[in-house]
Amino acid sequence: MLCRMRPIPLIFCLLSLTVAVIIVIITPTLKSAASPMLYPFRWIDSHNVYLHRFNNYPAQTLLRYRHGFGPKMQMLPAGMFREDDRGWGDVSDDIQTVNWTDFHESDGNTTVKVIILARMRTGSSFLGQLFNQHPDFFYLFEPFLVLNRMVQNSVLPKQHFTSETIKLLGKLLHCDTSESFVQYLKNEKWMGVHQSKSLPENFNRTQFTKQCKERPHFALKTIRIENIRDLWPYLKNKSENVKIIQLVRDPRGMVHSRIKLKYVNAKRVYGVSRRIMDSQLVHITKDVCQWMVRNAEEAAKGPPWLRQKYKLVRYEDVATNPYKMAKEIYDFLGVRGHLKISEWLDHNTRADPAMKDQSKYLFQTKRNSRATSQAWRHYLTPNTVRGIESLCGKQAFTMFGYKTLVEPTSLANKSFSFVDDRLPIAESITQDDHL
Repeated sequence: MLCRMRPIPLIFCLLSLTVAVIIVIITPTLKSAASPMLYPFRWIDSHNVYLHRFNNYPAQTLLRYRHGFGPKMQMLPAGMFREDDRGWGDVSDDIQTVNWTDFHESDGNTTVKVIILARMRTGSSFLGQLFNQHPDFFYLFEPFLVLNRMVQNSVLPKQHFTSETIKLLGKLLHCDTSESFVQYLKNEKWMGVHQSKSLPENFNRTQFTKQCKERPHFALKTIRIENIRDLWPYLKNKSENVKIIQLVRDPRGMVHSRIKLKYVNAKRVYGVSRRIMDSQLVHITKDVCQWMVRNAEEAAKGPPWLRQKYKLVRYEDVATNPYKMAKEIYDFLGVRGHLKISEWLDHNTRADPAMKDQSKYLFQTKRNSRATSQAWRHYLTPNTVRGIESLCGKQAFTMFGYKTLVEPTSLANKSFSFVDDRLPIAESITQDDHL
């Protein structure tokens, strides 16, 4: 077509096309061969340079193609590792550490009411399943989203959101609800009956109350409570056995998961155009870290009676040792576990991501939990990692036993863990309890 449109001799036209074809064919080969030689120089930036690039986020690349030092490292979908990535993917050792005789039917435990406090993309859906699978628990998934919808529709003033949330919580703890709330639970695609085994498909207000009161225990998980102090009236009530589990996650893993949520199409995130960290994500990162620190400090400095009613849990510990952590959590609650929990963990923590429908993967709890918790190491650039650490501040990492990045090469080193075995802030709470 080009030769017909322009008065170019046929021989020169054919020669040009031949050269173009050769370039297209050999370019990938040259790029692959050069990549190992150039990689060590890609991440050499001074502190001032990386900080400037991160603060001016439109110019900062957030994700990278590969993390290895050789051309055989392939780009994988989020949360996925190859069969030889056992260092981040095997949870079988954890099974041997649990006394399985403790996982059987409950036998008249004192009623306990559990509130899981978390932030978005911190693994709260996964943790919530430890209660959803227990037949003695009445479990609710994000019940306060209904108030969010009311704010969005200008039905509820934004400044009243917190007070109305606490009021609704009090009603739910006593199995009290309204027809409008029941309709919300039935209609929300990702909430209500779709996330709770406690509720039949076509339930009404009467059935909701009946199911709630018949179950010996109650649990809900929420990402919409800002301050643990707002819950103290319920915790101090001696007639109620209310306990709180605060879930935290490595901010770097949270940011990576947020990126996947915002850009569901993996090609748009990890493809040629590669996304950047926008101002909204910068704000979210700061907010999550401040929330983690603020509430953990409130618990550590709170009154003595709070020690027996508060537990801090790291997502990475649950993902790495799910069976052990399940028993630890139930020991804290004073409730016996159930074999259905271990069966669910068997089915959901060692899944092969390659077999999943990737379009629904972000909202599933079935995944290789250990690999998922470490996926950020494979995709975030060293500059982005340092930028997240700068946004959160040192305290947000040291309090929860997360190690900051020193050498970029440690990201690809499976023998190096960014999570300390110790959980410093939790240890301080325990020590204060024994004083």
